[in-house]
Amino acid sequence: MKRTKAKNQKTNPSFSKPRIGREKASANVYQRLLIPITSDAPAAGISEATQTSIPHVRFMDPSSTLKGLELAQAKFGPLLSPLEASETEWTNYALNRIRTTKKNEDITVDNDRRFPSSSFPLIRRGIIKRVGELEADMEIPVGSVQRGISVLQAWDSCLMAPGVTEPREAEILHRVYSPMSPSYMDVHFVYRSKPMNGWIDWSYALGYKLHATPSANAASISQIKKELVGHVSHIHSQHGWRPLVWGLYDGGDDHNLRRLIGNVELGEVGLTHEDTLNICEFFFGTTEDMDEDNEEWPDIVNFRTKLVWSIRMLFAFAGIGYRIACADTESDVTPLDWYWLPRWTLEGTPNTWVARGIRRACGFQLTRDKRHEAEFLHIRREQKLAAQEKTRPYNITLPLTMSPSMCGPGAIDDFVELDD
Repeated sequence: MKRTKAKNQKTNPSFSKPRIGREKASANVYQRLLIPITSDAPAAGISEATQTSIPHVRFMDPSSTLKGLELAQAKFGPLLSPLEASETEWTNYALNRIRTTKKNEDITVDNDRRFPSSSFPLIRRGIIKRVGELEADMEIPVGSVQRGISVLQAWDSCLMAPGVTEPREAEILHRVYSPMSPSYMDVHFVYRSKPMNGWIDWSYALGYKLHATPSANAASISQIKKELVGHVSHIHSQHGWRPLVWGLYDGGDDHNLRRLIGNVELGEVGLTHEDTLNICEFFFGTTEDMDEDNEEWPDIVNFRTKLVWSIRMLFAFAGIGYRIACADTESDVTPLDWYWLPRWTLEGTPNTWVARGIRRACGFQLTRDKRHEAEFLHIRREQKLAAQEKTRPYNITLPLTMSPSMCGPGAIDDFVELDD
């Protein structure tokens, strides 16, 4: 089955190389994607007896003669149904992972080493919880993805109260290694939310960069940081980076993004359909686009769920839990706080535009999405009118389906009725 591609759709430049195993994909390739992967199955390229003695992480012995998939399995296995690739690609994958971990002093989210940040343990706890939840949903061994997260940089400033952690500023940079292919991705998240006198200085951006051809060299934090420059709306649109989502309150000042009187919420989900397939392949292996006209095609909802899970995993790498509906009977659940976990705000208005954008990128929409999109456009028009009239947007009439409690920090104040 050949991948179908929408017209006028751009291809991710960082994934210009044909995906491994694409030419060998069979008509029933998705049967493997939809069958749960269990830890009971022997990993390809290594015997069951050897698997039982595999250490969690052990730095390479210079005298070792292991190469290719055998080296990757010995150091980081068991991998999940590893894809066929050249010996050089698997060797470079293993060396990059070994050297990056060693250079970064073995700082990963699944060990007990504390990153030099006052509240990073809270973010780390959120990452473990959110990634672990998705691993369970995906029916893969818990820890399979967590073990591949190498923390390159993390700093934050949080307002902490009993049971509540409100991030004020944060920046997180990971290198994440695929559990089944010789590839890795860099994930970057920057966040700012500071309530001021009558307004909120709020902006964020989440993006990623896929590396289909592994390098044997360790990750260079300084080089990666040089690629991440510019405004949050396009910080992940250059040097091979891809934007997942960004949002902000536009105060009309590019140098100091502030929510001033009559401000307007801006934001966009920057994923293309090709991006979602690439990300899905990173976690699940060779991925072909769905063919809804094929009567033998597996359950469409199951396929959509796999795509959405993959995108949600990128949110989870920042400790963000966002449940995205894949059927009309399901509901979107915006990021909520968990006891002593960071609470992130991705939408300033009570409308799940991020979830709708992700569904659109995954190639489907729910019945209610069109109506909710119209409601959201109405809110933005009212915000713009309020900005022109120099009035605060608390006079906006919201649909009854929306609740002020779903808004971000400080946004509830905007819905307080004032006496004339």
